[in-house]
Amino acid sequence: DVVWLVGKEGFDLRTAPYFLGGGAGLTDAAPKWSYEKTLLSVEVDEPKAAPAAAAWPWSESAPAKDPGYADIVYVFSGSTDTGKWLINGESFPDVTVEEVPLGAERIIEVRNLSPTEHPFHLHGHAFEVLSVDGVQPKYLTLEDTINVGIRSKVRLRLVANNPGDWMTHCHILPHAERGMMTVLRVLDK
Repeated sequence: DVVWLVGKEGFDLRTAPYFLGGGAGLTDAAPKWSYEKTLLSVEVDEPKAAPAAAAWPWSESAPAKDPGYADIVYVFSGSTDTGKWLINGESFPDVTVEEVPLGAERIIEVRNLSPTEHPFHLHGHAFEVLSVDGVQPKYLTLEDTINVGIRSKVRLRLVANNPGDWMTHCHILPHAERGMMTVLRVLDK
């Protein structure tokens, strides 16, 4: 079930262009469409009964304390001049594969040295956000993607609970296609 707390008026879910020029290495041209679009409109009927309390997908617990070290470091870099987007100076598929034993906890640090933001995505796992630029989040959150701002750093806690080879990449897919991908291998034994 999904519970939306929308108020009495309802709302429109809208989208607008996200300009990928100016550092993303894609184009400096204007977006192909420059207006907002309505994707969904929600209209509210009079309630028939009081809604049940929402079962929130997060807890009010504080996140784990950042231990101050990193087991795995991913450094994102790239250049609009070369059109290459790299992790740790490597371009997929010629990458160093990080190996982690099944069940092990690892602290991952993602640094962005490039002139554009990068949404860091890890397949097959959820991680806990420990800090963004040294600031601990107020609440514990489990994510599989987090945006790493320009010249920014995030620290994450991973419990490797899913064996296999898992793609780790920038979720701006043209960046991933131009090399900003690597592999995290969770060893079964």
